[in-house]
Amino acid sequence: MRRILIVGAGQAGLQLALCLQAEGYDVTVMSARTPEEIRGGRIMSTQCIFWPQLQIERDHGLNLWEDRSPRIVAQRVTVAGPPGNRAFQTLGRWTTTRSRSTSGSRWRAGWSCSRSAAATRSTTA
Repeated sequence: MRRILIVGAGQAGLQLALCLQAEGYDVTVMSARTPEEIRGGRIMSTQCIFWPQLQIERDHGLNLWEDRSPRIVAQRVTVAGPPGNRAFQTLGRWTTTRSRSTSGSRWRAGWSCSRSAAATRSTTA
């Protein structure tokens, strides 16, 4: 069996690890933080997860957070002008709600905690 080391337990690293593991590879993921530190620590990012990414997560059973995250219904873009002013701002409402908003640190920690115990080794650097 081929052994693979993935450095980084972000969205791409964990998805790659879990998908390779499902195909029978022996996978080790290295991270500077443990799943418990990620889950209990400060939020490092909040992001909009779009439909193609959501579908990959669904296909591989990684959508552990989807039912608890808000749907995206609009998107605002603001360009800053001189201090205290806006140069431009627009708001667009989405006609479909095929995206979700969530904290990346929360769902990545869920992947690590739920799946690493089964077969993927998680190594803290």
